[in-house]
Amino acid sequence: MCDILLVDDDDHIREVLASLLREAGFQVDAAATDRVAFDYLAADPPRLLLTDVNLGTGLDGLAVAGHARTAQPGLPVIYMTGRPDRLDNHHYVDGEWLLPKPFVARRLLALVRRLLDEPHHLEPGAA
Repeated sequence: MCDILLVDDDDHIREVLASLLREAGFQVDAAATDRVAFDYLAADPPRLLLTDVNLGTGLDGLAVAGHARTAQPGLPVIYMTGRPDRLDNHHYVDGEWLLPKPFVARRLLALVRRLLDEPHHLEPGAA
């Protein structure tokens, strides 16, 4: 089982975040599209989903998370977005957090570590 499934359609952001997470000791599968994410979810279920909200063409990060959580109820999800207002009407449930872009790497790493170590001790919502 991989630690983190990272989904972001921006090649540069995806590569930087994947490298950061791997250097921190996490096993990461990185996907550029919803379809690739679904393939990873089926083949190697993650312990955490880190997804951009806007994935360009195809489904958005909310739909990817919904699909992932259908197969893995309780899967922690971190939504990343440069447009946090897009989630103003989103009702966060247990295991969902928002990390607005841009963010500091140590903030992401701290949240990921907390979620993987103690996922039930955090309130859902903005990180």
